Amino acid sequence: ENEELKESVQIIKNSSQNTFELLQNLLKWAQIQKGGLPFNREKIKISDVIYNVLKVLSYQSIQKKIEIKTVIADPDLMVYADKDMLNTILRNLISNAIKYSYKNGTIEITCEKINNVVNISVSDNGAGISKKSVTKLFNYKYAQKTTGTNGEKGTGLGLILSKDFIQKHNGTIWAESELDKGSRFTFTLPDF
Repeated sequence: ENEELKESVQIIKNSSQNTFELLQNLLKWAQIQKGGLPFNREKIKISDVIYNVLKVLSYQSIQKKIEIKTVIADPDLMVYADKDMLNTILRNLISNAIKYSYKNGTIEITCEKINNVVNISVSDNGAGISKKSVTKLFNYKYAQKTTGTNGEKGTGLGLILSKDFIQKHNGTIWAESELDKGSRFTFTLPDF
């Protein structure tokens, strides 16, 4: 009886969290479209932001028994970014990696400085995306609801919002993927 109650509470919590994330993405996307979202860049230690996002998403990864590895070449690496936007970008990419990974999968987050740019990648060995769909991922005209490997819901807005935020930082984002082999999303930010 206790286990059933715990499971029900967790289902409600997950559903609430998904709804909250959707509303946050919708609100931020609407604000950026109207030019009403503040843009406050500062010197940020990228590893701190990554680890904070991983804490928030830990329950989702534990539920699916997903191992998350971080490979950060320089733990003191700094970027010049808006902390809230960077948080949203990483939350969307890591959450998607968890959502589209199979149970017992692996996600790797890498971060390295190349010249005056910091490359951040989130890769998984999950469901993957068809080549045709990869070309449409960041276009709001093709945003569509998708379902994760465990029935998790998605809207397609997280990647579009992330792209807008990255472009605001003069960065770029791209995806590489193969069906049933996984995906890698990489974005760039200026270093500090």
